[in-house]
Formats: sequence, structure tokens, C-alpha cells
Amino acid sequence: GWAEYSPTLLSSEPYVVQFEGLISPAEAERMVELAGEKLERSLAGDQLSPVRTSTQYWCGDEDGCTRDPTIDAVTKRMTRIAGVPEENAEYFQILKYEPGQFY
Repeated sequence: GWAEYSPTLLSSEPYVVQFEGLISPAEAERMVELAGEKLERSLAGDQLSPVRTSTQYWCGDEDGCTRDPTIDAVTKRMTRIAGVPEENAEYFQILKYEPGQFY
């Protein structure tokens, strides 16, 4: 079950549920570590835009990020809760916002 993540229904149309503690602090730290120096300027759609000033990293297959044990565990947890097959999971987008940055 997923009751351990204290689900809160935010909307029923569209269906939106908020979960608490779904990712542990150690898992979040690992995701930040994986992004490391690979962060690049975030895009708005497919282009640079002044409406989005953060940096980002897509945790994909090409550099082995998706094979990391932490990424694998979080993906399994999220797909189990969502009730979808793992092959339907999308890559994690890891974002970094410095003071004053925004989307």
C-alpha cells in the first residue's frame, strides 16, 4: 500500500494526489549527486527562454543514471504506487534553482 506516504487528494478533476516522504533525504541527495556537473540551462518547451532560469539534468539511460540503485528503487516505488508498468516510467528531471531563479 501507499498509506505510509500520507496521501492527500488535491484535486479529483484532474486527479492529483500529494505524497509525503516518497523520496528520502538520502535518495534526494543521491539524485543531486548524480546530476553533479551535468546540469544545463533548463528549456521552456524546446528552447531557451527568460521565463525559465533554472538548470536541469535528465537522468537517462545514455550515462547509466537509470541503472543507479537509488534511481531504480525510486522508480519501482513510484510505478507501484501509480499502478503502471516500469517501462511506462519517464526519466527523472533533476532541477536546481539558485536564489532568484524561477520558472
